Amino acid sequence: MWALALQAAGFDYVEVAPFDSGQTAAVAAQIVREFIARHWVAGR
Repeated sequence: MWALALQAAGFDYVEVAPFDSGQTAAVAAQIVREFIARHWVAGR
């Protein structure tokens, strides 16, 4: 995914399970954060 962040204009994260104790939401948030950070650093 990190290599894709350098070339992508955006992405969509789907299927976050609302019935667990927050693990999938935490993973989704981390992936989005890391993708944005990699994309931002690549654009500098």
